Amino acid sequence: MAFISECEAGSLHISPEYGVVEMEDIDGNLELICTGLFNYGMPLVRYRTGDIVEQTSQQTCSCGRQLPMVKAILGRVDDRVVTPEGVKVGPAPLSLAFQSVPNLRDAQIYQESRTKIIIYISVTETFGQSDERFLLQELQKRLGYKLGIQLVRVENIPRTSSGKQRLIVSKLN
Repeated sequence: MAFISECEAGSLHISPEYGVVEMEDIDGNLELICTGLFNYGMPLVRYRTGDIVEQTSQQTCSCGRQLPMVKAILGRVDDRVVTPEGVKVGPAPLSLAFQSVPNLRDAQIYQESRTKIIIYISVTETFGQSDERFLLQELQKRLGYKLGIQLVRVENIPRTSSGKQRLIVSKLN
């Protein structure tokens, strides 16, 4: 549907030859609405992707490309944690919190209120207190210290009907 890539200068360029990309304001967020140009079997026209981007004020890039740009890819409409202060944190920075945690297999963040999140974790047998403390520190770096964080060990993280694993499941409106 859309192809956005980072150039050597660090800018995020939209490739219009791949698809037509529109941005629509949805509750203060810019959602990508795309028309793909290569799927002849099932063309999608003005498809709401659920992907949220931040628009850039930058008009040109030092790399020389004349392609449209976005400032950042923030994640999906429903894939964000909201802190008690109202800060919305997407999956990109939160996935980094889990990457270097020893003995962690999988994780999923579940949020029903602005005051607390539950982190479902699937761990190895050697996952210990130091691993747990490290994970909590990494999450607090990204989410602050006012949000309650509860860790719950599970065998497996559930997948969607399409087989995907969601990092964040938010039940907030």
